[in-house]
Parts: sequence; structure tokens; C-alpha cells
Amino acid sequence: MTAPNDSSRKVWAYEDEVNTAAITAVGSTTYYFGNTQGEKEETWEVPTPEYPNQAYWAYDKRMPTGLSKLDPKYPEFSIPYNPITSQFLARFLGNNLTATPITHDPLNTGEKYAYTYRQELRGGTTEELHQAVGCKTIGLNIIGNIGEMLQVVEVAAWGFLEDQGDRDILTTSPTAAGGLTSGAYMGLPYFEWNSAQFINAVGFNYNQKQNYYKDYSPSTGKSHVYGGTFDPATIVLKALLHEADSYTMWDDFIDRNTRDALVKFYKPDMTNYVQIDLGDCNITSWKKTGKKDQGHYDSLITLECPDVSGCANFLNEGANFDTHFKAAYE
Repeated sequence: MTAPNDSSRKVWAYEDEVNTAAITAVGSTTYYFGNTQGEKEETWEVPTPEYPNQAYWAYDKRMPTGLSKLDPKYPEFSIPYNPITSQFLARFLGNNLTATPITHDPLNTGEKYAYTYRQELRGGTTEELHQAVGCKTIGLNIIGNIGEMLQVVEVAAWGFLEDQGDRDILTTSPTAAGGLTSGAYMGLPYFEWNSAQFINAVGFNYNQKQNYYKDYSPSTGKSHVYGGTFDPATIVLKALLHEADSYTMWDDFIDRNTRDALVKFYKPDMTNYVQIDLGDCNITSWKKTGKKDQGHYDSLITLECPDVSGCANFLNEGANFDTHFKAAYE
């Protein structure tokens, strides 16, 4: 009797060379993206290629004579998870420095590290794997809400696909993200405006993309992903503002002032954190809603920020920097 697969997992590993798979054997070292316990129910996207065609016609026929095969396409795919390290900033921004704390900046020269991404469908008669090689994170969505764990969605561009015809299912268990066993960050955002003003935020949504291009090789059937310029980050802040903490920020909105900001997400110990620094922010919209005759309102504040960097305070990650973080290819 054939049994269906009843479990799955997603893992990754850095590539020593772009488009050279890092997960090649049943005992390859791999890593989870984040906390595998308590992850929000999300739809996982399996990386799959597309194979477009171009029809052609004979002069005396109305139906196509045939189809010409065009170069394959490798559509972007999303990777949702609950992070326990700042590796999502490392993979997106690309310029990572070992320090106390570890710092992450946009990579302006060179090529940021690629990684191999694998999904395995397991537990049945015929186990499957989908392995995207030459991945680079070119989009980042960070979602923080009070009462939830921090949620990250990375968007990856990639070079080519391998499957169970090319590789075998892992028999060695993956390693925790960053080598850590601590839990995920809490979703409650600590938001600071203009270096001094704490904003009572209950929700935070960050979106940013990096432009890129692909160099496709017909001889190998592989695409090499090259990162380009970053778009400004867009942040939507949900806040309950009924104290003086909102007045200065409101004045900056009306006066169209440019300010710096930062957001921190803590672990349950309220000591370890990941921080995102937002430079030269402009508030583009501010929506207030509330019940009639009520003296305060909920605020939905949208910002654009052209200058983004980040840091995290884990000393043990810094001690294993070359394993868990990378600076750039030479």
C-alpha cells in the first residue's frame, strides 16, 4: 500500500560559490530558518520553474505548426518563518560585520552570499525534495503584532532547480538557526522616533525589495542572480496614541520633517533583541479612526525610509560568524 507524505521541512545552507549546491549528500549540514515550534500557519511556496514556449505558423495554416522552447524562468518564491536570529537581515542587506553587536548594512560593492534552499516532503512511500540553488533574498517583509511572535517573509530569486532525481533526502537532522536553541522574538514592536520619542505601537509591517537581474546560460540552463539597488523601505505602524508621545511625530508629519527612527524586537527575556535602524524617514500618511465622542483614536502611520541597517546583540552568534553570517563574495 502506498502511503502519502505526512510531514515537510524547509532548510538552507550557504553556497561557497553561486549556483554550486551546498546541500549535496544525506549528511550535509543544513539549518532551519527559525523557530520550528509555534510557527504561524502559513502557506509554503514550493520553488518550481516555468518553461515558456513561442508558437510559430506556416504561411498556409491557421493553427500553429509547432512550439519553440524559450529560456526557462525561475519565479520568485516566499519563505515565511519566525526568526530567532538576525540572519534575515544578513541575507537581505548583505554586508555583515562581526562586532558587539553584530551589524548588518546594505552591500554596495561585491556580491552577497547565495544559499541553497530545500523543501522536503517526508514520511510517505515516495519522499520528494525541491531544491532551489543560487538563491538570494531580494525582498523582505517583517510583521510584528502584540501577542504574537515576530514573523518574517523572505522573497528569494534563484538560479535553477534540483529534485529527488538529483539528490537524496537528508538523514542528518538540521541545525537550529544560528546554532541557537532560544525561542523566537516577540512581535511587540519597540518603536523610537527621532532618537528620543517612544511610540506606543501595537503593530509593525515592513516591506522592502532589492532590484536584481539574471544572467542566463543556455549551455547550463542556469541563471546567476545579481543584486542591484534597493527600493526605499515602506513601514506601516499601528499605534494607540492618546498621550503626548504622538504630538512631536504628528508635527513632523504636518511639517514634512525628515527624521531617524528605530524598531526593536525582544526575546521573552527582554534582554536579547534584533534592531532595525531607519534613516531619513518621511511620514507619507496618517489615518486616525475611533468611536464618536472618544478622546483618542487609533493611528495607522505610513513611513518611507531610504536608509536601512540593523544589528543584533547575540555574542555567541558573533563567535561563530563565519558559519552563521557572511560578508560578501570576493
